[in-house]
Amino acid sequence: MKINLFEHPREDHPALAIGLLMIAVFALACQDSLVKLMSSYTS
Repeated sequence: MKINLFEHPREDHPALAIGLLMIAVFALACQDSLVKLMSSYTS
């Protein structure tokens, strides 16, 4: 079994790139909301 994580891709996957970008933006938005929610308890 060979893991081809670090090999060069043979073709682009724009849908995968957009999906990963949306997941990252959603995760950062959730983190920002959580920090703003918890800031009232820590100050």
